[in-house]
Amino acid sequence: MATTVARSMSVEEYLALPDDGCQHELVQGELIEMPGSGFEHSDIGLGLGAELRTFVRKHKLGRVPGSDGAYILNREQRTVLVPDAAFVRADRLPPPGERAGVLELAPDLVVEVASPNDSANMISEKVREYLDAG
Repeated sequence: MATTVARSMSVEEYLALPDDGCQHELVQGELIEMPGSGFEHSDIGLGLGAELRTFVRKHKLGRVPGSDGAYILNREQRTVLVPDAAFVRADRLPPPGERAGVLELAPDLVVEVASPNDSANMISEKVREYLDAG
């Protein structure tokens, strides 16, 4: 289950966080600590991502990064999310030299594997964040 850390921060502060072994998201300025996913969750996410990546590569459509790729969805609202899998069309990707960091865009396709502890409200809010970002 995700834990909201009682700390409001900017996107820049989020990007400067030290690697503490945990995955974090930033939702409207609030830091969310994401626990490691379980075996089944990880297996489903990787399986979907692998199938998606195979298709995307075969057809030269764009890129499908791993499950630790973060996206700045809205700098003003201070929102950075990390989907289980994502696809970004080739024509929307920054030039190769500008891809090392977090991309400031909404992916064209996002895969979020729901965990048993995820509430319908929590999932709906995340979907809304992605849709609002385009």
